[in-house]
Parts: sequence; structure tokens; C-alpha cells
Amino acid sequence: MMANNQVLENQRREREQALMDKLKPIFAGTAQGRGAPFGCMQSTREALLNEFTTWATNPAGGSVLWLSGLAGTGKLSIAQSFATLLAEKGLLVVSFFISRHVRHHSDLYSIIHTLASELARVHDAARGSILQAFERDPRIHELNLDRQVDQLLLQPLRAIAAADSAASTIIVLDALDECDNLIGLVGDGCLAKIIPVLNESASVGKVKLFLTSRPLRAIGAGIQPFKDRLGREVKLHEIPTTDDIRTYLERCLGEVHRPGVLPALWPSVDDLNALVQRAGSFFIHAATVIRHIKQDQYTPDERLAEILNARSASVDEDSPYAEVDRLYLEVLSLFIGAGKHTKLTERVRRILSAVVLGREPMSIQMISDLLQIDLDAVRRVVSGLGAIWAVP
Repeated sequence: MMANNQVLENQRREREQALMDKLKPIFAGTAQGRGAPFGCMQSTREALLNEFTTWATNPAGGSVLWLSGLAGTGKLSIAQSFATLLAEKGLLVVSFFISRHVRHHSDLYSIIHTLASELARVHDAARGSILQAFERDPRIHELNLDRQVDQLLLQPLRAIAAADSAASTIIVLDALDECDNLIGLVGDGCLAKIIPVLNESASVGKVKLFLTSRPLRAIGAGIQPFKDRLGREVKLHEIPTTDDIRTYLERCLGEVHRPGVLPALWPSVDDLNALVQRAGSFFIHAATVIRHIKQDQYTPDERLAEILNARSASVDEDSPYAEVDRLYLEVLSLFIGAGKHTKLTERVRRILSAVVLGREPMSIQMISDLLQIDLDAVRRVVSGLGAIWAVP
């Protein structure tokens, strides 16, 4: 009798898992799937992460937190570290990291299905609600977006709220601005579908939603009602980052330093201060500097001198990205010799155009095939510009 019960239980679990498998979640788009290397460097952003953790664990702290920031200020790394930190503390965390540069990672259907799968993973009540949706309609995952948002996200969130549990479930959704069809027409855009989730999170009491995006007006307008009621906005680009960027540069340059090859006190205090000042609030500037210095063609002190002596005249000094633009132009000019090699300049232009205009990331082989450029020539360009881009 007990054996028969066990067989029936196994069959039930297999049926349930077969239904859940229909969602085809993108594990690589979750914090767990991405892994710690994508988070903040140790000893950086500590005050901010502590502040967010306090918000996540405080029932009276509000239900929606929007971390807005200009591109390159480190939102993704903070979101990754935040989700990882909460999971390590034993909290219930679901996440998705939207990216227009990775196949299916910006598609709203994939976002809904992965979040639903993540909710089912961490909360039995959510799993039961989603399974009931599949029992009612085995093709729920193929229906229109409104039905899917309701059955796979809103109803599970309500089930969590009704469950006998004091713990909050935290949803981390990174880079909302990179979602396909963000605005859309007549309410069919990504933002219009996410707003009901915002509303539910702000209303049910046991769910908190942590969003990141660039400070786009459309997102701000969509979030405003919930921000005023039960949430807040943190503007990352307005938070001082000098100490964190200094820590990052010191540690990375320390890894590059080779005793006997470079001076014992390399880089000098003045040079380090100059790098920190140029980076401003942009971690992407500091990261690009490190990648450029690590290029093999020259010694680290030569690379550092090139960066510190860069004075590109074509940079818009009024732009918040002036120093980032200057650094990128310097990397380009160093590689192509400031326009002296017209064939190389044209090759770089064609390759960059293909990469920038391509809807999805392209491998070196794909670039070579598309542009009919020798594979080794493409590889040399990719290697020479490794500080400012990544090609699979």
C-alpha cells in the first residue's frame, strides 16, 4: 500500500513538473544563473547594499524601490549583489536581468515565464496557483499577454499574500528600460504589462519589487503612483562613488602590478587621483581603464600614460559621458593610429557598424562571414579594441 502511494506521489510530481517545464524559464537570466562574478567587487557599494537590505527586510519600508541611474553607473552589478546577498540571508528572492544584447533576455514572454517559474521555486502557494492555471488551460503559456500576466504573475502574487507566512518575497527586475517594445501602442508595451505587477506588489503586503533602469521619463511616469504610495526612488548617479571607484581601481591595478617591472609605488597617488576624478560616477569608465591597461601589446605604465594624456577635441564637454567618450575615442585612436591607416580605419568602421546595428550579439566568425573580411583580420580588430567591447 505504501509503495503504491509512493508511485502515485511520484507520478503526481512528474505531471506537475511537466506542466512547469512548459514555461521554459531562462535560468541564465536569473541572479542564481548569472553568478557572483557579475556583482560588485568586495568592499564596494556596501552602504547602498546595506540600505537596500534594510528596506527588503522591513515590512514598513515600502513595497517598490526603483534604482535609477545613467548607463555605466553600475546598476546591474548592484542588482546582482543585492539578489545574491538576500538569497544568502535565506530570504525568498526571484529575479530576472533583462538584456537586449542576449537572445530572449528582453522578450516580455520570457520575462513573465521566468519570473513565474522563480515564484514557483521559492513559494509553494505561488507554485500551486500556477499549476491551477495550467490545469484550467494547459496552453496558458501561449495565450495573450494580459491573460499570462494575470494567471502566471498576479494570481500567484495574491496566493503568496494569502499564505500563512510572515516572510516577504523580493522580486529583483533589472534593466526594465531594455525590455522589447517598452512603451508600445494602446497598452501593449512592456511597461503597461509590468504596471499591474507593480500595483499588486504595492498592495498585497508580502511582496517587494526592486526595479532598476535608466531614468527614462516613461518609466518614471509609470512608477510614480506606486512610488508616492508605497515606494521610493534612489538615483544612483547622484550618489557619491569616489571611495568605491578608488577601491576598485586600487585593487585591479594591484593585480596588474609586477615587481621589478613597474615602480614599487605604481600608480602614483596623483595618477590614481586623476583616474578617480575622470571616472566620476561611472564604474564603466574605471572598468574600461582596467581592460585597456591589461591589453598585452604594451606595458601597463605605457597604457596608463596614454589614458592620462588623452585629450580628444571632439568630445562634448557638456555631456555627462564626456570622460567615457574621451576614453573610448582614445582607445580607438590608439588602435588605428589617429587615422593614419585608412584601410584599417575603414575595416574598424565596418566591423563596429555591424556590431552596433546587429540585433543580437555576433561571434567573430559571424562578423567575418557577414562582412566578407578575413577571420584573422576581424580577430585582430576585436583583440585591439578589447577594452571597449566584448565579442563572443
